[in-house]
Amino acid sequence: MSVPFVTPESASNGDATPPRTSRVLVTAVVGLGVLFVGSSTAVLGQVIESALTGLVVAAALSLLNDDDPESLAAGSLLLAPAAASLTGDLIAIAGGPPVRALRAVALVVASFGVAACWTGIVGNRTLTVGASRFGYALLPLSLAALAAMVSNVGTDAAAAAGGPVLDALWRELVAPTAPAPRIADFLLLLAVGGFAVRAALERLPVAELASKRDTARRAAQVERTVDVLRTTYRVCAPAGLVLGVLHLAGAGPYGALPGGLVDLLAGVAKTEVLRVLLVAAAVAGSVAAVAVEAVLWARTAAASDVAPRVVPFASGVALIGGVWAFTDLVLGRVRSRIPSVAAPALEELVGVVGETPVALLVVAGTLVLFVALVGVLTLLGRWGFLTDRVAPVALASAGLFLAGTVSGMVGDGPLVVFGGVAAATVAWDLGEYGVGVAEGLGRRARSRQGELAHGLASVAVGAASVAAAFALLGVMRRTVPEASLVAAGASAAFVGTLLLLSRLR
Repeated sequence: MSVPFVTPESASNGDATPPRTSRVLVTAVVGLGVLFVGSSTAVLGQVIESALTGLVVAAALSLLNDDDPESLAAGSLLLAPAAASLTGDLIAIAGGPPVRALRAVALVVASFGVAACWTGIVGNRTLTVGASRFGYALLPLSLAALAAMVSNVGTDAAAAAGGPVLDALWRELVAPTAPAPRIADFLLLLAVGGFAVRAALERLPVAELASKRDTARRAAQVERTVDVLRTTYRVCAPAGLVLGVLHLAGAGPYGALPGGLVDLLAGVAKTEVLRVLLVAAAVAGSVAAVAVEAVLWARTAAASDVAPRVVPFASGVALIGGVWAFTDLVLGRVRSRIPSVAAPALEELVGVVGETPVALLVVAGTLVLFVALVGVLTLLGRWGFLTDRVAPVALASAGLFLAGTVSGMVGDGPLVVFGGVAAATVAWDLGEYGVGVAEGLGRRARSRQGELAHGLASVAVGAASVAAAFALLGVMRRTVPEASLVAAGASAAFVGTLLLLSRLR
């Protein structure tokens, strides 16, 4: 069984992680930054617990990238409880005030980035491979949850209870009646439909089925269509996510647009025919792409291709027994994390279908949500927000930078804002420098002294930038509102640190 942590051999094969000395420095800077920024939040203990759980998640995903059956089994069995616990923690954190919840989630993301630095699971498709293999473990767990609920309630009762819920969800998806604009979810639906159809067109033999004289023309048409669909989901997905987050946070993302334009866009977004067509395209494209992939894999599968699918699937079957044996522990964890408004519904569901089916359903549901979050992270990488070269460090720095910036929005002192922004910038510089040294001198080069010297200089530059931001704050305090002062100081800390570090290089 392989070790789930970065080694010189694995790093030389494409891991986007700095050498060990730089990793230690990044871990120290980000760790202190998370503790410093998080010291003003009421959920610091939960953030630390989530950070430790994130390390287990990262190690399990690293094991799932190995083709060895023992590593695959250990990764699947470790990832299920750790990922379910981490997702539950994130749900509990997100249940608080939106801005404060955003800061706490950003701190967890920063901590996960540090864990990724040591396990190498962000960048170079390692995250995608690990999550896709875990999907085979999730399949029997999900089927067992549904089967347990139906068997306990009865087929007719389950249909009677689930029918209205499914009908309401379907109507809300294809024919929303709420007065609020539904532009964000329409853009997301358009992105999903475009992605699914693009995946199907790339796999189906559309050009090959044309006559010989039309093959070239049909191939060109398919290529143009694929390009249009790719552009569509690359534009619509981030736009829909941003608008959705702003709408949920109560920021009113449509207020800056003319009322007539918003009404027009909202009318198009609520059109039932368009939404039904997009759902049909998403389902048909997904089914076609999966079917073609299954046929191609069945024709060319070798023994090495079977283990990454069979072992996680068998581990998923074993997880069913684990949830059954520890039902009380699972439900106790759920009751301690679920929002108070949802607690009566949980107890009512337990009374109707029993404890074990609910435990299976909760575990399967949180794991599905975890895989969806991993998919979002993967899309960010594909869209260029997380480059393979320094992806783990970029994730850690971005989380800490966001947490420091948001601290100014909730009224924390300027020291928290300036310190968080400067620490994030210094951590990014340390990781970037370490990767550059490894690329230039090799992973086994003795570069510890140079990395330490650069690290001390970077920390000194960050401290100087924070001091300069405070000096700017003191000069401007009498003439500028306090909120604007904090924003200006944070910008000064970031820009000053960036400029000084560029000169240091």
